[in-house]
Amino acid sequence: MTIKEVEKRTGLTAKSIRLYEQKGLLEVDRNLGNDYREYTEENVQTLKWIKLYRYLEFSLEEIKELLAEDTAFCRAKLEEKHQQLEGQKEDLTLKASILKTLLSEKEEVDIEEYTTLTELSESEEYDGFKSVLLEAKLPSRGLAWWLTIHCIVPIGVFFLEYEKGRMEQLPWFGFLSLVMVGIASAAWARYFSLKRLYKDRLKAQRRENRVIWRALPFALISVFFSILACQSLSEGFAPENWLFYCEKGTFIEICTCGLVLPCFGLPIALSYGIRDRKLWRTLGILLCCGAVWGLSAYCTATNNVYVTVDSVVVSSPFKADEVYSYEDITLVETGFDCNRSKTDAEFFYRITVRTPEGEETYTFGVVSGNDEIDRYAEDTHLELLDFDKVLMDLGIPKQSSEAYAEYLSMEDVYRERFLQIVRNKPKSQNKNEPTVR
Repeated sequence: MTIKEVEKRTGLTAKSIRLYEQKGLLEVDRNLGNDYREYTEENVQTLKWIKLYRYLEFSLEEIKELLAEDTAFCRAKLEEKHQQLEGQKEDLTLKASILKTLLSEKEEVDIEEYTTLTELSESEEYDGFKSVLLEAKLPSRGLAWWLTIHCIVPIGVFFLEYEKGRMEQLPWFGFLSLVMVGIASAAWARYFSLKRLYKDRLKAQRRENRVIWRALPFALISVFFSILACQSLSEGFAPENWLFYCEKGTFIEICTCGLVLPCFGLPIALSYGIRDRKLWRTLGILLCCGAVWGLSAYCTATNNVYVTVDSVVVSSPFKADEVYSYEDITLVETGFDCNRSKTDAEFFYRITVRTPEGEETYTFGVVSGNDEIDRYAEDTHLELLDFDKVLMDLGIPKQSSEAYAEYLSMEDVYRERFLQIVRNKPKSQNKNEPTVR
C-alpha cells in the first residue's frame, strides 16, 4: 500500500505520517527491490489510533507509550486524561461566562472584580469546590433505594385499605401510589443514566466506600451487646421483689433508634477518621455517639412497667416512679389479637389502673421475668399466670376472650397456659355472668 492510499484511508497528510514514523510511533517495511515504503493494514490501524489520540490531546511521547504498553496502562492513562478534560470543561465554562459578562458590560469594566474572580478560579479552594460539585452530580444507589422504600409505604397503605374494604379514601391513596411509583421510577432512571456517564468515577467511589462494609460487622456486634446492656440496666433499675417487667409506650421505639444509630455511625466514623487521620473530628463524633447511646440506653432501661409481689411500678426516665397497689387495678382484659389475614395472633394481658389523674392502661405481651426466681428461670410465661391468679383472688373484674387462640404461632404448652389465664375468673364474679368473647 502506497502513502497516497494511506492518506486517503486515514485522512492524514504524508508529512504527518513520516513524522510519526520518524518519532518511532510507526514501523513501516520497505520493498527490497526499489526501497519504497510498503504500508500494511496494521499500519493503517495504528495511524487511525494515533489520529484519535492526537484528537484527545495526547502528546507524541504519551501516544508512543499508549501504543507500546498493555491494556491496563492504557485505561489508566485514558482515565487520567478524562479527569483532566473534565476540569478543562469547567474552566472553559467559566471563561465563556466571563466573556459573555464582558460583552454585556455597558459601563467601564471593574478590572479588580475580574482579577479576584480569576485568582479564585486558579486557587486550591476552587478545585475543592469543583470536586464537591462533581460528587453531588454522581448517582447514588443508596438514595434511589431510600426513595423506593419510602414510596412503598403509601402503596402498602393502598392495598391495606383495599383489603379492609374502606373505599372512601381509596381513590386518594390510589393517586398517591401512582405518584410514588413515578418518583421511584425517576430516581432509578436518573441513577442508571448517570451511572453510564460517571462509570469510572463511581468505581473509585466504591473503592473508598469499602471501609463502610468493613465497619458493618462491628456495628452489628455493637447492636447485639447494646440489647444485652439495656436488659441488664432495666433489671438494675427494677424495684425490690420484682416479678417481671414490660416496656411501655411508643417512646421505647425512639430510644431503640438512639441505640442502633450510634452502633452503625461510630465504627464508620472511626474507620474514616483513622484513614484520613482526622483525630479531633473523630473524637468529636465518638463523644456525640457515646452521649446519644448513653441517653438512649438510660431512657430504654427506665421506661418500663414493673410488677412486684404487691404493687405495679410505672417507671419513667424523667420523673419519679409511680407506685400503685393491686387494689388500684380496676379492670383486667386478656385475649388474642389476630391480624387481618387470620394467619397469626398475639396474646395480650391489659390492666387498667386508677391514678390521681384518671385511669391508665398498660398492656403486657412478651415480658421479662426475674431470673433469680427459680420458677421463672426454669420456665417462661408463668409470670402472668401467677399475677393473674392474685388479681382474680382479689376479685378484680375481668374481660376475656378465647377467640383466635388457634392462630397463635407458639407451642401447645404455651397456648394452653395463655388459655388458662383467659379462663381464670375473679372469685367475686357471678357464675351466671357471661364472659366477653
